Amino acid sequence: MGDSMFFEYTSDSHLRLLLRLDRGNAVKKVISRVILKNDRVLDAGTGLLSFMALQCGAGSVTAVDNANLPIAEKLAKENGWDNKITFINADLFDNDIPGIEGEYDVVLGFMYMNNIILDEERAQVVQRLANRYGKHDVKVIPNGIRYSAQLVEFPENDVLTYR
Repeated sequence: MGDSMFFEYTSDSHLRLLLRLDRGNAVKKVISRVILKNDRVLDAGTGLLSFMALQCGAGSVTAVDNANLPIAEKLAKENGWDNKITFINADLFDNDIPGIEGEYDVVLGFMYMNNIILDEERAQVVQRLANRYGKHDVKVIPNGIRYSAQLVEFPENDVLTYR
């Protein structure tokens, strides 16, 4: 299953990412600029970004993930969006995902962990989803990732160099 050998993804990890207001506001800003009224959206994740897509005018969303779906389903129902979101319990790293039907205008691919080793494979997964399930002019959010590095020395944290 995906990259679990490198990183154990938990509900805690997900909630920490969602609670970063800077990240959340930036994501919503991008979604609001890309999604058009009544767009069909494929959300490669827990479905929580599906709510943002619906707030920005999407007509329907298909949310695919194999973790945290009960939380997302409950939140969708409590917010009155359960009739616009289809949740599919599946591993995004699988080649065939039963239940995804038709073509999508937008793919939300926020699967990145800010780890260059993990993210390369995740970028390939997002691109495969867009190629397979997207319309010919599908929009992918994000449409790329960029890393930067800065030299910082923390001897107490650099186990490989200083021990």
